[in-house]
Amino acid sequence: MDAYVCLLEQCKESFGGYDNFISFWKKAKKNLSCQITKSFEFHKVNNTNWTLGEFEVEKGLDGLINYKVKFKVNAYQVVKYAASDGYEVHEKDIGTVIVAAWVPLAQVGDRWYIAKREWEPQILEIQQLFWFSGR
Repeated sequence: MDAYVCLLEQCKESFGGYDNFISFWKKAKKNLSCQITKSFEFHKVNNTNWTLGEFEVEKGLDGLINYKVKFKVNAYQVVKYAASDGYEVHEKDIGTVIVAAWVPLAQVGDRWYIAKREWEPQILEIQQLFWFSGR
């Protein structure tokens, strides 16, 4: 609900209601997760850690302010090793990807709102990919 109230009224209308907004974002999250997982095609991604990176601000021709935000996504794989008392479980860092997203914002009074429903984050680069075997 917190995210929905951050939408400009016309943006809310473009979703056709709160339930459609939730469905849209679940699908968007799944699509982005699939893109990230494909970057690590030889590994099973069990966990990710997102860190906000740099951002740029530019004024669009339509009067909107466009924020380009970059996220650093570290991917981890759970690995089991044989141990004297059974096995040990460790989380191995398997690499990092940089994801960029553009968010168009409009100011109404002293508040900022998301102005458009478009959301097309892109993986810009794979910074590092770790291959491991054994410990």
